[in-house]
Order: sequence, then C-alpha cells, then structure tokens
Amino acid sequence: MTSFESAIAVIIRQKNNGMGMQSNSFYHMGGHNVGRDVVQAADYARRLIENANNRDSLSNAQIGELIESHIDHYDDTHTDPEGYGCGTLRDIVNEICKQC
Repeated sequence: MTSFESAIAVIIRQKNNGMGMQSNSFYHMGGHNVGRDVVQAADYARRLIENANNRDSLSNAQIGELIESHIDHYDDTHTDPEGYGCGTLRDIVNEICKQC
C-alpha cells in the first residue's frame, strides 16, 4: 500500500466517524452538528492530497506536512465553532505520521 492509499484509508475512517456523529443528537451543539465539521475536514484533507503533484510518490511525512500546512486556511474558510474540523485535520496528520 502506498502512502497515498494509506492516507486515504485514514481519511475515510475519520469521515465515517463524522457521519456517525451526524446521526447522534449528542453531537448537536446549539443547533450545530459537529459531525458535519468532521466530514467537511475529512473531505478537505482528501481533496488536498488528491490534487497534490506526484501524490503517489509522496511519503507519509510529506502528506502530513501538506495537510498541516493548510489547517490555518481551513480554519479561515470554514465555519468550525467548536474546532472539531481543525481537530480532525490534526488527528489525520497524527495518524498518518505514526506510520512514518
């Protein structure tokens, strides 16, 4: 399995977690569903690495650095009042980099 494929698997797991949160009222805070933030962040991370040049030759560390370098941009461009989206991106980076 390439680093790209491994990263996609991590992202899919995070997205599935977020989808489970969307259907659980425990994760609704003030009319806002944090599961949606998790799903959006996972989709954002996936787009980043799918659009990367030479994505199939990137190492886990390079993929982690790519996602990490866009967390501030994500925070500036997405509604994420509880920080679950940014936290999801950091979780994805940490899980990918564990495999370094």
